Amino acid sequence: CTVLFLGYGFSEFELFDYMALKSSLLDNDEPRHVMLEPYYDSDDSLLDIDNLYYKHFNVEVLGYRKNDKGYDGLYRVLEQWNRDIQEQTQSNARTFRELEELIP
Repeated sequence: CTVLFLGYGFSEFELFDYMALKSSLLDNDEPRHVMLEPYYDSDDSLLDIDNLYYKHFNVEVLGYRKNDKGYDGLYRVLEQWNRDIQEQTQSNARTFRELEELIP
């Protein structure tokens, strides 16, 4: 199961401990969870540090810009993801239909 963290600062220590335990049991180094966090353009090094820290919990931190639009940038990211997912889903459905037509 993959978890998307929105507006969550890992302040709940029970969840933090649980994720630390689970991530230590996994053989895979790839992050399984994603956290969307707001950053200013000048915060690139902070984003890198956060990714190093949260990697131990199998969390990848994705930053979105809050320079111009503040936290409304999160809404814009989610809107774009929604469009991308819908487009990919439609593309997959077309491909599946085409494959079905090829198979007797």
